[in-house]
Amino acid sequence: MPSILFGDNQNRLVATNPRGKGPMLGGTGFLRNPMDIVADQQNKNNQPTTYYGGGSGGGGGSTTSSDIQSAYNDELIAARDAELAALEARLQSSIDLYNQQLNQIKANYEGLRDQSEVDRYKSRRALREALANRGQLDSGYGRQEALNADLNYSNQLNAINLQEAQANQEVQNQINQLKADNLANKANIRARYAEALRQ
Repeated sequence: MPSILFGDNQNRLVATNPRGKGPMLGGTGFLRNPMDIVADQQNKNNQPTTYYGGGSGGGGGSTTSSDIQSAYNDELIAARDAELAALEARLQSSIDLYNQQLNQIKANYEGLRDQSEVDRYKSRRALREALANRGQLDSGYGRQEALNADLNYSNQLNAINLQEAQANQEVQNQINQLKADNLANKANIRARYAEALRQ
């Protein structure tokens, strides 16, 4: 049996599933007449379009229920693939934004490391001048002060690296969550359309 046409609340002709198991899914936001789908397919293949029943000029050919179902399935598959492609595009767009954040984090912490190195140089020079003025440059005290300065620099550098790693991990966690959500959404889309194709 062909699908049953009926008017929606905007007086548009819509159609039920040609197997009679629910409404057809349309990629344009409203339901499509399966005869129109068949006509679209036949026009693409340069084949003559035939419908049930005769027109005003007499008898006509017939479109089988198998043709309608095939066209309906093609429409569903195209809609599914479009949803999956849009989902993938949104994922990549979001990942691109997060990659920009990662690049900015790298630039920020490179700047902090560079500044830390400059501060270390200035601190050591000031220390050497102070020790020289006191005649302690080569003393045990002077050497200990130099070691303390190096240790302080090493601690600062480790803190910067740790903060950078944490910032990177936070962004990476968000990317991983996006990818996991994307996989789940794709699975839901495929399951939804698989169910529709089985009807």
